[in-house]
Amino acid sequence: MWLLDDKKCIFYIMKIFENYPPLTTRLYNQFAFFKACLTKNLFLKSSTRNDLYNFLNNRKSRLDFKINIVNKFNNKKIDSNFFCAWLSGFMEIKSSFLLKIKMDNSYSYLFSIEHNQDYFVLYKIYKLYNINVNIKNINNMSYILKTSNKNILNNIINHCISYPLQGEKSKLLNQFIKIFYK
Repeated sequence: MWLLDDKKCIFYIMKIFENYPPLTTRLYNQFAFFKACLTKNLFLKSSTRNDLYNFLNNRKSRLDFKINIVNKFNNKKIDSNFFCAWLSGFMEIKSSFLLKIKMDNSYSYLFSIEHNQDYFVLYKIYKLYNINVNIKNINNMSYILKTSNKNILNNIINHCISYPLQGEKSKLLNQFIKIFYK
């Protein structure tokens, strides 16, 4: 958990989020709720006990903020460099690079990425790489995008080289790349 209670630092971070907003509905709406709370001065030391009580009662509604993040994606209002850097972080958490050894000792390759609720995030990825398969609805709230097309996999690998993965997934990707380019 990350805790921040320095008011100057909070406002500094808020400015960053204004320029580079969260790109998933859940985080975007939480940010909007937080801004609304700041507007109502719910986090000031002079806030009354009643204000804090109202905040705690209404915090579940942070997900009810109907901010049209889908239009931001569809209208391409998101800076492409920002999106590509963000996508690498998103891929770090949500994607998989899979290798399968076939009976003849050759390999099959697969990239998949899954996300809950935000179909439009996967759709943006689908469009970015011109993926030729449909996004599948796993259940009411979860979607998955998979591809085994070598040209598309090559484009995804090039993306990950230009906008490097930073965590454990980078080690897995490096192993995947060694076999993919054999």
